[in-house]
Amino acid sequence: MEPDKGWFLYLQKNHELFSLNISKLLAWSSLEKARRPSRPDFKLVNASCYPDGSMVPFGTRYMIVGSNPYIVGGQFGCPHPLLGYDYWPNFDVIACDPPTDDPCKSNLPMLSGPKFYPFVITLGNKIYVLSLQYRGYITETWPALFEVYNPESGKWKILPNPPFVVGKTVTSPAAHHYYALGHKLVVTNTWSVESYVFDTLEEKWEPWDSREDAFEIAYKPHLTLARFKDFLVAVHQGDFGDVLTYRLDSDGIPRPGRNLVELENIFLPPLDGCFPFITEINDAGLMCIVCSSGIEQSELWRLRVVVFQVSISGHLDNQFLCADIKAKGTYYFCQRIDPIIFPPVITSDRLDKHGNKPDVFWKKENLAQLDRELYDAWCSGYWGALKGSSSSSGHTQDGQGHGRGFKDGVENSLQQKKRARYDNAT
Repeated sequence: MEPDKGWFLYLQKNHELFSLNISKLLAWSSLEKARRPSRPDFKLVNASCYPDGSMVPFGTRYMIVGSNPYIVGGQFGCPHPLLGYDYWPNFDVIACDPPTDDPCKSNLPMLSGPKFYPFVITLGNKIYVLSLQYRGYITETWPALFEVYNPESGKWKILPNPPFVVGKTVTSPAAHHYYALGHKLVVTNTWSVESYVFDTLEEKWEPWDSREDAFEIAYKPHLTLARFKDFLVAVHQGDFGDVLTYRLDSDGIPRPGRNLVELENIFLPPLDGCFPFITEINDAGLMCIVCSSGIEQSELWRLRVVVFQVSISGHLDNQFLCADIKAKGTYYFCQRIDPIIFPPVITSDRLDKHGNKPDVFWKKENLAQLDRELYDAWCSGYWGALKGSSSSSGHTQDGQGHGRGFKDGVENSLQQKKRARYDNAT
């Protein structure tokens, strides 16, 4: 990579878009702790609005084209007078930060069909957008729920709709799980939990043969996958995240490999209700895991970013992956309603991009005093329960990896601190 360029991670939370300079985080982590300046933070790229200040549609997504973010899909909250949709679809693809005085020149061509809560994924330098929700009757190509954007031609192309919605009147979300596998997209039907694969080279759908489904989607959901040579890396969703590896055989079928136990500590203390994502940063095995979870008894949320390098070890006939953590950071934000966080996107751009944007997430040292005490109490309570200490948990394990008195212990600890603070003030 050129000296004046770096890697950026884009992350969508609800209708907001954030960016983290991964290259600066790596440089910061390589310094001795005594010499480290303030850790690089997330920047707010777009705050749920168009460049003119109007609010973005409900259920929209961001897509990154040439390291520039665009707003795509979603719906407005009024009926369409002609098309009869429950809501008016957004067909425009608007640049978040247009570089010219005329924002319209920076916008991309309009979509041909509605994209409600779409998934957005880049494969082979093309960007695929598939609507996960729609209400109404669906044919193979109408409405156009599935499209691909080619940055080279600057045009959208309509792709066939998933087979499990064709010829049906849909009233609820049709798909809920998806991931990329090489040049293929695997999508799971919400109603039957059956998976279908879209071959981006042949541009056609096929049932996902169960014998090829080494990922056991119904039991070990992987929201995203990363690839290094003939290996796939995935993160198991749950309180205790396992980073799993698979090796593609001669037929391209993934076969389970070793767990990357070198990374298991990044999920400790357990991230309750963890939603992990993994993505490649470059072709040399540099990867990134992003996971989020709430902190019990509070409106605080935790967002953890881990950058690691994978390498191949072992003999030619028995090769496996190893991992080495290069950088990590935990960030906090406050939100009353559970946030919706989407798979991250990695791009390269000039190092000073978004340098004038505000920092938006908190570091632990910037948390309010009470929130720091709650977090510390939560951690100490967990470790006490893990060690079976009656002084911290007071009870045996409940089968979920937590002590039965865990929540009560944390709450009592906080109440005591509140009372002590009140007594001192009076």
